[in-house]
Amino acid sequence: MSRLFQKNNDVLILGTDAGEWVRGYPAATNFIRKDWLGWGDFRFAADDSVIWSSGDVAWIASVGAVHSKRGDRPLRFSAVLTRDGSNWFSKELSFQWDDSDPSPEAVLYPNTYMRLVRLAFRRITEVGASSTVR
Repeated sequence: MSRLFQKNNDVLILGTDAGEWVRGYPAATNFIRKDWLGWGDFRFAADDSVIWSSGDVAWIASVGAVHSKRGDRPLRFSAVLTRDGSNWFSKELSFQWDDSDPSPEAVLYPNTYMRLVRLAFRRITEVGASSTVR
């Protein structure tokens, strides 16, 4: 955590769920420890990332996925970093699920069909998992 964030209150994480607004180093440490240990393996697509910088500030926007036993779930990710000497620290991280139901005009795009298949598979596995819990 000390390599990712500076130990001050100038840290903000916006999580994927409603109400996940975390501010400050102690809260960010707690959030990542609790949330990410059970979340799955998050990987962002470094080759598909967009990175800007100006002086000691950098911005990153990327896509990726959380890999878990239930399958992959696409995610968008953005971050603001600041440089302190030769080290870069995250000031703001924002995560957003990228698997909403497609809009009607999305039927014109080929990747819509793969998203529909993934959504259907996820719902089938969720229903199967909930019926075995009873």
